[in-house]
Amino acid sequence: MARPHVEFVQSQQVDWQEEGTGTAVKPLNIDPDTGDGTVLRRYPAGVGQAPAPRPGTSMEFYVLDGAINIDGHELAPHAYGYRPAGTPSLAWRSDKGALLLEIREERPVPTGEPDPAILINSLAMPWDVSTYDPQLRHMHNARKVLRLGSGDSGRTFLLAGLPHGFPEAPDLPLEKHPHAEEMFMIHGEMKSPQGVMRDGAYFYRPPGIWHGLHVSEFGFLMFMRSPGANRISTHWSEQRHPIHYRPSFQPVLPEGAPTSWSAPHSDRPTY
Repeated sequence: MARPHVEFVQSQQVDWQEEGTGTAVKPLNIDPDTGDGTVLRRYPAGVGQAPAPRPGTSMEFYVLDGAINIDGHELAPHAYGYRPAGTPSLAWRSDKGALLLEIREERPVPTGEPDPAILINSLAMPWDVSTYDPQLRHMHNARKVLRLGSGDSGRTFLLAGLPHGFPEAPDLPLEKHPHAEEMFMIHGEMKSPQGVMRDGAYFYRPPGIWHGLHVSEFGFLMFMRSPGANRISTHWSEQRHPIHYRPSFQPVLPEGAPTSWSAPHSDRPTY
């Protein structure tokens, strides 16, 4: 089985699960056959090594909070790392505690040039504003590409959008992709027919899922992946649909998802 369609869940509604290493995880999307997938991992102060990936499994991570030390490299928030399949285990430790987004994926060893290990500080990277899709111009998007997979196997990037991301027209076309699409909301908000995604929102769309009508009042910063393609390929619907500016929470969740995942969550500030 492939990883299930989740659109969307607020990670605040997902329970922590303690692990024998001392870390705890919130499973956001797990492949039922392999056990691989995307989790939030919490390192209490003084706790070290996370479970090693299964043989043939790669690992990506993004530091959301705190700090993690990996083989002597102290990584603060917005650091990104990629460990290809077959990479030797590293020494991990968090002296003061840390929160990481982590993706483990079964990945065959490429026949050509192997995927390199990556360890970068995304804060030091410039934003790229040259890749606007005309249909998304109202979002005023910018990207930082963190990783391009070998053999067009997938792209990992940060996506940001300015506040007041509303189109002039009252409607928009839907979109779909021939590859999967995965997102974690680091900060901000985005409105969709499924509800308002806020800090901590997560979705995973398999290929061929119609979606869209996205607008943002306050702007956003997202961690995104396009498994199966190094460049997003989009097919737009001929019919346009009215935009939901006050959508109710109507998530698409896998069978057997905890009932808490269906509960609405709001972290809007009060003044």
